[in-house]
Order: sequence, then structure tokens, then C-alpha cells
Amino acid sequence: MFGLIKAGALGYPQLNIDLKTMLLFGSLIVAIDPVAVLAIFQNIGVEKGLYYLVFGESLLNDAITIVLYEIMSAFVAEHNITGNQIGIGIASFFTVSFGGLLIGVIFGILSCLITRLKSHLSSFTVILLAYFAYIFGDLVGWSGIISMIGCGVVQAAYAFDNMHPSSAALVHGITKLISEISESVIFLFLGIEVLSEHLEWHTGFVLWSLVLCLISRGLVVLGITAIVNAVRVDGTKISFQKQLILIYGGLRGAVAFSLAVLINEHQLGYYGEYNRHLIITTTLFITIFTIGVMGMTIKPLVKVLNIPLQPKSQLSLVHALNDTLLDNLLAGVENIAGFRGRQSIRHFFEYLDERYFRRFLQRKPQKYNRKVIQVYDQLITRLHAAFMQPDRAYKLLADVPPTLRDFDYLKSSLSASFHKRPSILTVRDCRCRKEPPISPTPNLSTGSEQVKCAPCVQWINDVDQYHHE
Repeated sequence: MFGLIKAGALGYPQLNIDLKTMLLFGSLIVAIDPVAVLAIFQNIGVEKGLYYLVFGESLLNDAITIVLYEIMSAFVAEHNITGNQIGIGIASFFTVSFGGLLIGVIFGILSCLITRLKSHLSSFTVILLAYFAYIFGDLVGWSGIISMIGCGVVQAAYAFDNMHPSSAALVHGITKLISEISESVIFLFLGIEVLSEHLEWHTGFVLWSLVLCLISRGLVVLGITAIVNAVRVDGTKISFQKQLILIYGGLRGAVAFSLAVLINEHQLGYYGEYNRHLIITTTLFITIFTIGVMGMTIKPLVKVLNIPLQPKSQLSLVHALNDTLLDNLLAGVENIAGFRGRQSIRHFFEYLDERYFRRFLQRKPQKYNRKVIQVYDQLITRLHAAFMQPDRAYKLLADVPPTLRDFDYLKSSLSASFHKRPSILTVRDCRCRKEPPISPTPNLSTGSEQVKCAPCVQWINDVDQYHHE
């Protein structure tokens, strides 16, 4: 782009933009906002591999973009940039990124240690410490966003298992609500800025910026996917159709526009005011075009390219058992063959996780081989919920094996397992009448039957929790 400006290929009027300003513009315009793409993917139900590729990019792209933007802002403020300053800038990029990650991991570990103690404030603690990670990372000059990401990764892996399911659901609900409100406020701010900012239109600069953004993203995606396909050993490749979707899904959003508005015109030299307004105008046009045109047409493009959809999964004990056996079997085969592949490495890290990390960070350490038990618990909860609400039985049992959807089979199976008469269970039919009643009797009732024993109270709480989720 800087070469086109120097060659005069952008047309009239001639622009006076130096290399530092163009680097600053390049650092902010690479911010990708694929929220709309992820929503479309989730609505269509594309396979998880493509979904997580876009999700992973959205998770790290904004954080890296802001780090680059801050480094370029420091360079713009300097009149003469030496080789030492460039080296310091490159080193500071890694320092800011990995330093922010370290702070996030520390706050995540602190969250796990606090949630090990039984408390009704666990939800508040998790949210507050994640925000503290962002604030502390920003205060020390490192990336606050990367700090929050690191803290969230540790909390999701360990801290949520220390919390009651209702507390974990509360955290998920609050964060989702805050994210939706923040997204709306950001786009509201974008609309206000369209009317309040002084915009400078330059046809050549704006259109060439859009074209080069699309070309550069295409080259980067094709290059990176070629490397990934070359080093993958499991035989799965990123197809060309998926690569086209990744290229087309490079939507610019509110992050890029917000960074453009934050540019200090006094640091851009004599033509700083004009160049700032030109950058804001260009960023605004690219944002509106990518979201309004590309975002609205990506759903038909997914269907035209025949992107594979995620097959419907079933809550099956057989499938869960087969997956667990297959993972352990492949790791054993690699050990016998004397080859340390992906399964052996994964098994090694799982051993470290179960042996040390989870024992230190969790109140009741969860094991990887509990997958079968978790599937069993989900099945039992679904079955009981179907008995409690027969009108919703078809929806509740949609993803269970066909044999379990047979009503007569359900009655006989659950009745036998609970040592009850072969009839539809009600709230009165507790799982174990040997348990002493709760004193005082809780004011918890469903229909005309009141729950009086501890197992029934816990059972109904589990069902209510499932309905809430």
C-alpha cells in the first residue's frame, strides 16, 4: 500500500502518508471480528473442525492485534527509528504476549484455590478474578486481553469443577449476557461515530485498502493451511472449500474501528489530522462492507460449497466406552512399537494433569476415565425428566439411543433400578425410602406431591438444573 502511494497509483489528490502511519493502519485493520460467522456456523451446524478454526482465530486475533497496535503507536511517536528500537519492539511483542499469559495463569490458579473452599460466592470470585487479571496485566504494561484469556482457560479446565452446577451455569449466563450487551454497545458507538466524526473520503485509498485486505488474507490463509496440512499426521486435511470459507470469513468489526478512533493525530506529523480522518473513514467502510455484504452472503456460500455438517451425536454409553478404549489402546500400541506419537504425548500430559495439577487445583479431582459415568448421569437425568414431563419426552430424549426411547422399556428399566412398582415415577417415588427425611421438611413441591426425603430433593434439583441449561 505504501508503494502504491509513492507511485501515485491511488489517484487525485496525492496523499502524504509516511511508512510509520501505514504500519499503524496495517496493525489495526488486521483485527478480525467473526462473531457473525460463528453465529451462522452454529445455526447451520457445520462440523466442529471448521467452527473451532474460526473460534480459535477470534480468540487470539484481537489480543495480538492490540499488542501490535500499541507497538506501532510507540514507533509513530518516534522521529527516527533505529535498529535497536526495532529489535526492542520485536522482543516487547513476545514479552507483552507471554507476560500477559503468565499473569492470567496465576490468577486462574488463584481462582481454583479459592473455589476449592465451599462458598456461595464462587461465581462472583471467578468473574472478579478474571477481571482483575485483565486490570493487572494492563497495569504492568502487558496484554490485559491475553491475561483474561489465560485466566479463563485455567478456570474452565479446573475451577468450574469446584463449583456447584448452578453456580457454573450462573457464570456462563452472566458472561454471555455481558458479551451481548457489550457487542451491542460497541456497534451503537460505531453508529454514533459515523455521524459525529469528520470523514475524509479518498476513493483510491479506500478501495485499494479493501482489495489488499482480501488478497493478503487469502495469501495468509492458503499459506498457513498448506503448512498445517503438511504436518498433520492423522490424515485429516483442511479442504480447499474450508479455506475459501476462512478467507471469506475475515470480517472487520468494532475492534478495528475503535483502534482507528484512538489514533492520536498529533503523532502523525503535519498531515496528522487529515490522515487520521482518512484512516477512520477507510476502516469504517471496510467494516460496513465486510459485515454487511460478506457477512450476509456467507450462509449461502457455505451451502454452495457443500461444507460438511456436524453429525448428530447421541448420549450412548457404548460410544463413550469405545472412545475411551480407543484412546488408551492407541497410546498402548505406540508404546509397544517404541514410537512416541500424538497419543503417547497426550497420555503423558493426562498423567501429569491427574497426578499433580488436578490434585492441587480441585477439591474433588476429576479423572479422564469418568466420561462413561458422566454420560450415564446425563442419561438418567434425561430419562427422569421425560417421566416427570411426558409432554416434553420426545424433545428430551431426542439424542438418546432408540432403544431407550421405547416407553415400556423405560418404565421397566427405571422401575427395576429404583426397586419400584412398574409405573411412571412421580415426585413421591423417591430413589431410596431408607433415607431419613429432611428436617425441617423443605417447601419444595411438584404438582400435588411434596418432596420429603434428601434423595428426592437432590434428584429434582438435578432435573431443574438440566432444564435451566
